[in-house]
Amino acid sequence: MNLALGGTLALMFYPNVSFGFKMMAIAIFSFLDYIVLLIDNIFLVIEGREELIPLYRVAVTWSLILQIIVYIPLVSSVFKFNFNSFWQALIVAGISFFYSIYQIWVTRYDIDAKNTGVVERVFLSLAVSFIVFASVIGVSFVPSESFLKALFTSSVAMFLLSYISAYLKNEINKKFIIQYAFICFFFLLLMVVFRP
Repeated sequence: MNLALGGTLALMFYPNVSFGFKMMAIAIFSFLDYIVLLIDNIFLVIEGREELIPLYRVAVTWSLILQIIVYIPLVSSVFKFNFNSFWQALIVAGISFFYSIYQIWVTRYDIDAKNTGVVERVFLSLAVSFIVFASVIGVSFVPSESFLKALFTSSVAMFLLSYISAYLKNEINKKFIIQYAFICFFFLLLMVVFRP
């Protein structure tokens, strides 16, 4: 649903792109929809069988990649809405909440992942939402293109979703934090440097 919504809104809010680019974007979104359905089917097979299959690790990796690919046009379109920054941040935080619930659902099949109750899942997802909300509010005062803001917000979301997976599997280390902090800082710098 997020893929279809993000693709449709991106085509609506970026009307200056050429017809050929729009057709190429529709073809890419259609292909991504197929990949998303394929990955979700793997997770549903695992849930039905209640055992891991060899494709699980690949599906988890591609799931995170596709979440971010889908997240960018969706958030970029939200930044194009004629709302003030608070409402934009609230919408993006709500989207991030559901992304983190999905990431926890995906990770729970891993043998190394700890079992989480409903309260912990909601708490982790609310923490992700709050940090994304704060990052959107923080950059709302920077005069920049909505696409660059979406790239920065996506890097923060990618860090947080990866952090949740690493937390559940007890794989958090200093190198992990430094890598993602560098990525977030790079996109923040990119947003600040390339002003309209």
